[in-house]
Amino acid sequence: MGVLNAVTWKAVESSLFTAAAYRPEARQLYLRFRDGNIYRYFDCTAEVYESFLAAESKGRYFASHIRNRFRYEQVRYVHRRRERSADRRATITAGPSPMQPA
Repeated sequence: MGVLNAVTWKAVESSLFTAAAYRPEARQLYLRFRDGNIYRYFDCTAEVYESFLAAESKGRYFASHIRNRFRYEQVRYVHRRRERSADRRATITAGPSPMQPA
């Protein structure tokens, strides 16, 4: 993960992303998604990076200008355990039963 620590990350306001970074010498764009996963996009211009940062909607810009337009690889995978439906039900229904006196 040496490169991930060497790039300068810029925080972004987005419901999809938390940060972006760019390596001009390699023309690589790095995007950190809200789930913690990081993807590297190859052969991106600095203009794409700057436009992404300036975009009012990062998700819309990503969908129309980055996704499916550049070769990419996932460089960090964060495994999130899915909450089982029984666990979710227990959380939702926790508390005194409406039939029990308080």
